[in-house]
Amino acid sequence: MDNVIFWKQLWATWDLRIMIILNLLLQIILIFSTPLRKRMSTPYIFIPMWLAYLLADITANFAIGLISKSQWSGRDKSGPIANPDLLEFWAPFLLVHLGGSDTITALSLEDNELWLRHFLGLGFQCWAVAYSFFLSFSNRNLWLPAVLIFIVGLIKYTDRTRALYLASSRRFRNSLLTDPDPGPNYAKLMDEYTYMLEAKLSAKFEMIPAPSRVNDTSNKADWDKLSDLKVVQRTYGFFETFKGLIADLNFSFREPNLSREFFLKRSVRDAFRVVEVEFNFIYEILYTKMVVVQANLGYLLRFFSFSLTLVASIVLYMLEKSKFETTDIVITYILLYGAIALDAIAFVMVLFSDWTSVTLTKSEPPSLIFRFLRTILNVNRKRWPENSKKPQYFSFGMIMHIVRRRWSESLFIYNLIYYCLHPRSDRWEKIIGLFGLTNMLDGLKYVETVEFTTDLKDLIFDELKMKSQLADDLDTAKEIYEARGSATFEAKNPIASCFVYLHGRV
Repeated sequence: MDNVIFWKQLWATWDLRIMIILNLLLQIILIFSTPLRKRMSTPYIFIPMWLAYLLADITANFAIGLISKSQWSGRDKSGPIANPDLLEFWAPFLLVHLGGSDTITALSLEDNELWLRHFLGLGFQCWAVAYSFFLSFSNRNLWLPAVLIFIVGLIKYTDRTRALYLASSRRFRNSLLTDPDPGPNYAKLMDEYTYMLEAKLSAKFEMIPAPSRVNDTSNKADWDKLSDLKVVQRTYGFFETFKGLIADLNFSFREPNLSREFFLKRSVRDAFRVVEVEFNFIYEILYTKMVVVQANLGYLLRFFSFSLTLVASIVLYMLEKSKFETTDIVITYILLYGAIALDAIAFVMVLFSDWTSVTLTKSEPPSLIFRFLRTILNVNRKRWPENSKKPQYFSFGMIMHIVRRRWSESLFIYNLIYYCLHPRSDRWEKIIGLFGLTNMLDGLKYVETVEFTTDLKDLIFDELKMKSQLADDLDTAKEIYEARGSATFEAKNPIASCFVYLHGRV
């Protein structure tokens, strides 16, 4: 019985401190693991990131409740923390942590649809932190740094909620819609059409088909190899043009023709680099805060919040802290320096992102500040290694190879034969199905990853190039798109071809 009381008292003393440090550790895991999500297709990265993403909000909410409880119990010196005044300074840090890392806002697209829930959570958590301030109203020594951190947390949590809102399906689609433009001659055309109808003259609208595409390869300058910066610039233009495909918007014949002519004049390497960067842009507007950070107000708020955190650390350093426990002072400084470090890391990631390179190279001629930033950030740096071969052993070269690439450069293969020969027992299948873990465990057991080889890139590019050259009109392009493997079955002796492929895989 004494052991139970001892462990109960020990947990009551350290529960809040453990939750505070754990929440900070979860933020550190998120800021470093989430960029690897798109670069490494391994469950050893995704599962810790998934757990950190789910536990971050839970531990923060739990810690805020513990702070309120400790403040009430500390008023009569009966709680585990004899002097609870420092707790009013810890509460705003949890609001900062609830704002999350800039590298992730949503784990799946469905999370973006829950932006209203996060908006309500923002109001509730602000009320909870304000309630913590009210409980420590008698002691105003820590009010100034606490209010500064509260403002920082409010900015970060608002940014997260706004990023989720902007990435939600309805809002994203509406942001791409423009006002209908009938053209400058529409009014005149309709007046003439109405006049002819009133005069009982023959009048009708004739639809003019889109002009046929002409493969112009005479300009050899377009065939030049693209520099790494030029790849990013051209890709950003395609991203702004075709991001409506995410929302199922339609395009005229001009946009597809523009894209088709560009890729027909590109090498395999340049074509896949353009696709890599474009998917990277799409990923970051749907799953991160980049769409909020890259706005003019976003840069200003980042600088403002970082400055407030620095000021809060200076003010806290100047205050008298002899009445606080040494452990609590250490935890407080860990929270402060952790917040400063996380902001600095996120800021460096933004500076060296493709978005910043595009922003700095948009205007020509650039301003003096932009020229300075171009030089400091080296926007013309190499973004892809000349040798794309993956290092075989863990080394600094392997780390740089992972950091530089924009996706995992691998493919998932579902081993259907292994699934049929090694099924789970019916009892175990029912248990995991009850908890909805079937797909996840199937992915761990029956799915393997293989390298996306150069030969496979050549095959895909050659096939797409050949089909693109055949698609001279919309009907032909639609027929090719809807084939979905029927050409393989129509080929001569497809069964023999399948056996040759399987023999090569085995």
